[in-house]
Amino acid sequence: MPPVAKLYNSATPTLAVYPTPTPTIGGGVGSTNILGNSVGELHPVMAAAMTGGGSRTSIAKFFIVNTDADTDLIGGTVNLANSLDDSPSGPFYPSVTPGLSTDDSTYFARFIGWDTQLVPQPLTSDVACNGAVQVTAGDQFSKVVAVESRDVTSGALKATTSPWLVKNGSTTQGIMLAGYYSCTAEITIALNSVLNDTTTTTDAQTPPGGAVFTKPRSEATGIPIVNGQVLTKNNGAQGGWSQWVVGEMRKPSIDIQVIIQVNGQNF
Repeated sequence: MPPVAKLYNSATPTLAVYPTPTPTIGGGVGSTNILGNSVGELHPVMAAAMTGGGSRTSIAKFFIVNTDADTDLIGGTVNLANSLDDSPSGPFYPSVTPGLSTDDSTYFARFIGWDTQLVPQPLTSDVACNGAVQVTAGDQFSKVVAVESRDVTSGALKATTSPWLVKNGSTTQGIMLAGYYSCTAEITIALNSVLNDTTTTTDAQTPPGGAVFTKPRSEATGIPIVNGQVLTKNNGAQGGWSQWVVGEMRKPSIDIQVIIQVNGQNF
């Protein structure tokens, strides 16, 4: 059988960010398995700052754990499968192209970002889907940070049936995967340099020293797991940090999905 990699919180997870951040977060592997089925499993809710407040940052630590008792994970890498690249310089009109006709006019795409005024203002723009056809927002953006799939009738978040290609003008920004309802440019991750580490950081607003945060969205560009890319059997754990940065006055999201994808091979 292939090794089983599961995602866990750290021993001291991030419970609050503003106004008072959780102190001294991180440490070793915690007992909570992150399943991706509720809000706040890794990062707690964080609202954008008002005008003049600047961007806000939330730091959280996670572990990828090989729970298989007999088999190492070989050639391991980690990527953010539903990450969005940073937007090009605006103005541009964002668009989505669903992969299947089943993502029809019962869906609409919501783009979240900022407009193209001299002093950027927060902006959301909705466009109804039309099956496997590119549909383009009616508003110009200077920056897009998230895209959501929603139900036309209720407005609720609604999982897609196919991958949605997200573009800013002619530039591909990323893909919203089938079975999900959001993708984001606001999350970056960093992996620690040894397995089963117990490092901490000052609080939930302070990145750990030496961490290099990136957001590779493909398996080919994934971050290599340390230890020669071998995640050892019997609870070998790759620690990492997630950094969520929310720009000033950003329009709110009900939920933000982040897919920490683990790749590997076994012989």
